[in-house]
Amino acid sequence: MWVERTESEVAEARQRQRRDKLRAASVFGGFTTVLVTFFYGWGDAWAEGRVTVPADQFLYRLQLAVVCGAICTLFYYKFERKRAMMICPKCEVTKYDDKLTECSCGGHFHKFEDMKYVA
Repeated sequence: MWVERTESEVAEARQRQRRDKLRAASVFGGFTTVLVTFFYGWGDAWAEGRVTVPADQFLYRLQLAVVCGAICTLFYYKFERKRAMMICPKCEVTKYDDKLTECSCGGHFHKFEDMKYVA
């Protein structure tokens, strides 16, 4: 059975979502940093005849890679959006938020983050 969460539970869920989003953005930025540090782009790889960067260029490329990774982290965190899910507690039908709150069963849709399942 689906019931509404309390205000403190909703605040905790939103904080957990922000933390997860920051973690995902950090992983993306770290991945970008590794790619820029250790691998050439397509044009450079074709010109050099290899995909990986020689070891003597790592420190030189690391400066640019850290900046690129930080920028990618910021953009991911700022602009990544997820569509809100909604659920009808009466019939348990889910849908994306489209501003319609009435369900065909006669119930009302609520935001998924505002609800919890109780056995």
